[in-house]
Amino acid sequence: MRNIFLSLLLALSISGMAEDVQIRDVFRQMPDSILPTLSVNNRLDMIDFMDSHMKAEVTNLLEGKSEMTALGEDSLTIRVSDALNISILLLNTTEMIDSCNQVVCLVQTYGTDSLCLNSKIEFYTIQWQKLSHTPQLSETDKHRVLSLDKKTILNYMDAILKKD
Repeated sequence: MRNIFLSLLLALSISGMAEDVQIRDVFRQMPDSILPTLSVNNRLDMIDFMDSHMKAEVTNLLEGKSEMTALGEDSLTIRVSDALNISILLLNTTEMIDSCNQVVCLVQTYGTDSLCLNSKIEFYTIQWQKLSHTPQLSETDKHRVLSLDKKTILNYMDAILKKD
């Protein structure tokens, strides 16, 4: 009986921790391989600067400047370089993924000219395991992701021309 009680208590505490996940925790745990330009210390400094209401600019590993421009409870945005911006969203799913109803959406937007932007969207578990499929999202979260998907008319026309 005692073992059952302890097991139940452990399961409830784990599920409670999964619901309390914030984007800053996910960003801290991001593997270097996903965003090799920023070190762990760069990421931690950005969060500290934002919390202190300072400009969250750091010198990245390529000796360039990167800046976190927004940090919320469930999203953040970083200008990694003049040609790369990333947004990370913490989204709720309608399905359980790794015993959690949340996923991480990483949107990388490439380009320097607003007419020639292109985005790459990837989904991960909150432990940064890449998902091979697009998870089931609420309509609100679908719109959040689509609003960050920069496919300009030039990209669209290029895709059409390549189909023929």
